[in-house]
Amino acid sequence: MFPSIDELMKAQAEAFKTTNSVATTAFDGARKLLELNVQAARAGMEESSAQLKALLAARDVSALNTLLADLFSQFSKPEGNKAAAYVKDVYDIAQQTHSQVAELIEKQVASSQQQLLAAVDALAKNAPAGSEGAVKLLRQSVVEANTAFEKVQAASRQVMDLIDANVNNLARTGEAAAKKK
Repeated sequence: MFPSIDELMKAQAEAFKTTNSVATTAFDGARKLLELNVQAARAGMEESSAQLKALLAARDVSALNTLLADLFSQFSKPEGNKAAAYVKDVYDIAQQTHSQVAELIEKQVASSQQQLLAAVDALAKNAPAGSEGAVKLLRQSVVEANTAFEKVQAASRQVMDLIDANVNNLARTGEAAAKKK
């Protein structure tokens, strides 16, 4: 027997709920990135303001030349640890959002797979005599699609783990370089 209208409505409601959760998670990630960028911009403005105040407070040419030399020195050798920390923060937000979205999608896909297998089983029970081969082929196709999806998930996790390790190494390298100064 095929799924009833109530079952289809329930599946549709679950899919809508998952879509809403994914959108909410994505917006939350975007909000966190916006907050990070506002903090970075504020810190940059405060640093620039402090530098400008120091330049305006200079009382003679010698002090002004020293301050300008220091500023040019800072701009020619930017601090890598600030950039690395910013990149790490952006990556952490993106990683957290990705993990939450992936979890929601995986749950929805698992639910859909179960519903599809249940529909194939119902079809098999009501299939006319002689169609066993077609039903078996359909069931095998569903199982193979599930297996392929699981392999893609595993490969994606490996890539994300590799990226995570690289970003963490970059952050540690930036921190170590900052400590050496």
